[in-house]
Amino acid sequence: MNTTFKTLESLIHNSIEIHHQAAELYRSLENESSDERCRILLGEMAGKELEMAKLLGEFLHRTPRGTLNTYMQYTLEEDPQDLVATARSEGAGTVEQIGQLGQKLHCYQINLMEGALHEVAAEEACELLENLLQLEKAEGRAFTRRADSIHDM
Repeated sequence: MNTTFKTLESLIHNSIEIHHQAAELYRSLENESSDERCRILLGEMAGKELEMAKLLGEFLHRTPRGTLNTYMQYTLEEDPQDLVATARSEGAGTVEQIGQLGQKLHCYQINLMEGALHEVAAEEACELLENLLQLEKAEGRAFTRRADSIHDM
C-alpha cells in the first residue's frame, strides 16, 4: 500500500508516528531478548526514537502554520505500517539483526524526507525538510556507531 502526503505537516506527523512505533517495537524486542547486549542496544534505540519523535514535535510547534500547510502531492511507495509490521515479524535476535532493522527504519525516514524535498518548491518548506533530513541522517550515523560499539563488547 502507498502512503500519500498532501501537506508538509502530514508528512512530519507520519515521521513522528513511525518514531513512536519504532520505539514500541524496540521495547517489545528488548523484553523478548535474552541477550544482554541486544537488550542494551534495543533499550537505547527505543529511547533515541522517543527523543527523535519529541524533537520533530518541537519542529512542528515552532514552524509557522503557512510552512506546515505547504501543499505537495507526494506518494511514498512503502507504507510505514507495513514496514514496522514486517520488522516486527522478522524479529531481531542478534546485534547484527538489530543493526539491519535499525537501518531499515532509518532509511525509511531518510527516503521520506529526501522524496518530499524533491516535491516542494517553497523555500521555507525546503529549508525545514533539509534540516529534518540532516537530523535523520545524523541519528542514523549515531545508531550505526552504537550498534558497532555494542557488537564489539
